[in-house]
Amino acid sequence: MTFVREKEKFLKNQHDPQIWADCYEFVFNICSKLAKTYPPSIYNNYQKWDDESCRELAQEFIYERLIEQNQLEIAYLSSQTEHHFHNFLRRQLRQHLSKRRKRTVVDNLLDRLKKICDNEPFEVLEVKNELWFQQRNSKAERRFLSPNEIGELAKLVWDIPRLLQNPHAERHTMVYTTDNLTLLIDRVLSKILCIERRDLSKMFERFLTLPDRRDLEDLENTLVESEKVKPLDKKDREMIRKFASELEEQDRNILWFKHQNLSDDLLSTRLGISRPTVAKRKKEVFTLIENQLFKFFEPEQYEEVVYETVVQISDLYEGVDNG
Repeated sequence: MTFVREKEKFLKNQHDPQIWADCYEFVFNICSKLAKTYPPSIYNNYQKWDDESCRELAQEFIYERLIEQNQLEIAYLSSQTEHHFHNFLRRQLRQHLSKRRKRTVVDNLLDRLKKICDNEPFEVLEVKNELWFQQRNSKAERRFLSPNEIGELAKLVWDIPRLLQNPHAERHTMVYTTDNLTLLIDRVLSKILCIERRDLSKMFERFLTLPDRRDLEDLENTLVESEKVKPLDKKDREMIRKFASELEEQDRNILWFKHQNLSDDLLSTRLGISRPTVAKRKKEVFTLIENQLFKFFEPEQYEEVVYETVVQISDLYEGVDNG
């Protein structure tokens, strides 16, 4: 089956079991090749990259990235050829592996939350190797949350503004201002009263999908890759900014909220339009990107072009001039 037919088949019925069976075989294949270039002591909890570890990685990647973050749909929508599609998924896998590092952006957020919760009306309690965040003097039961409860918390705080990461920055992105991070923990603790560090980490990982900049630089230094992606320059970003400013507001909203990993159902509710309309406009806006932007760039740059478009939309909302 040609790539075009595979793409049409997926977009027509994303729940076809055969699609995901084929996807698993492809993902397992790239995991087997790519993962072995990463030190297992850093990226696989000291476990060697054997067949079982690669299968676990493939299943984890498919669930967390391709399903939970809807990256398979984005890969199909933003790829024009099978080569582009495969490169997109390989880059997604590298980003996923970068999150296995011992130190992540989420770790930095948890450290900042510890400082915030040292003050009223919060507190942090250390119980053996557990770290609990709670309202001060709370008598709530300390318990670990179910995946469904973590998902509900993620939905509760997803709309709190986040600082998009500049892909050319030398430092870690804060992700949230201190005020917004304080608002986030206040919402969480107003809902469940007490939460352990690992559950907070899982909540953040539901919607913080961007790789840490220094993780990417480390990967670039340790991986030998055949493809060399030319970075976007100032002229490129000005072109993308002009494109973003000329989009209709609804199209900008759809791109922005899809980047925040909002499902089509939630996006429909948020924008006050039907789910079929969301799907139709989403396809149309990616077609605009393909027709009006991709023709000026190399295929390997497409993923960054889409990301930069979202960055520019964010700057338009915030009134920021990156000139």
